[in-house]
Amino acid sequence: MTNTRRLPPDVYYIFSEVNNKPLNICHHPPAVREPVVVSDEQLLFRIQPAGDPSRNTYTIWTEDHRRHLRGIDGHIYASLDRMVVQEWVITYHESRGAWTIASTNGHAWSDPGGPSNCEHKLYLNPLWSPLGPQQTFRIQPLV
Repeated sequence: MTNTRRLPPDVYYIFSEVNNKPLNICHHPPAVREPVVVSDEQLLFRIQPAGDPSRNTYTIWTEDHRRHLRGIDGHIYASLDRMVVQEWVITYHESRGAWTIASTNGHAWSDPGGPSNCEHKLYLNPLWSPLGPQQTFRIQPLV
């Protein structure tokens, strides 16, 4: 069962449900678009409501508000590009006690598993049924 629980605008840590590791961005090498990866180091993400509140859409930025998260070529990147910021549908799933983060066309963040490093990128895949830990994330406020 999904819930229409809303996230207030704030900074959050996001953790993969596959291995309970935090998400971060890979800075090696520094680039305009840096991939979102599963890491051993935490990064704060700023989540802000966007558009119609009934759609549970948000924009997601790095905490310093310099990079916005967007899907590019099947992966998620923290981008410095000056373009329309992508909206993400963030939905709480009460049965799993976790969240899905998906593009407005239904492609969800997906963690394929693996070691925590810059090679451990997140993918965008159609939402699966039944929902598994590869597509659910814990979103934890700073405080």
